[in-house]
Amino acid sequence: CRFAVLLVVQLAPLLEAFSPKVYHRDVTPRNIQVAGIEAGLPQFGLVDFGLAVDAEMWRKQDSSELGGDGRYWPPSAWFVFAHGMTKLKQYASMER
Repeated sequence: CRFAVLLVVQLAPLLEAFSPKVYHRDVTPRNIQVAGIEAGLPQFGLVDFGLAVDAEMWRKQDSSELGGDGRYWPPSAWFVFAHGMTKLKQYASMER
């Protein structure tokens, strides 16, 4: 549990800092690496930006392009996969 807290504490600011410019779109266990050990605690890093998209372009377009591992998709991605992006617009709470 302690490592899970460390992972979130370390990666959340990173994702927040990147979000105005880029969306990673594939944050999965295989893309989180232990970058090193500092004071006996793991230092996590995020790798594989192969599915990353320009955040501004992504927000502007009406894209239903999905990527990454479906096992880690949020409910909204599955909804888009099944019904399309246009239908998702009817459910604003799912778009976040």
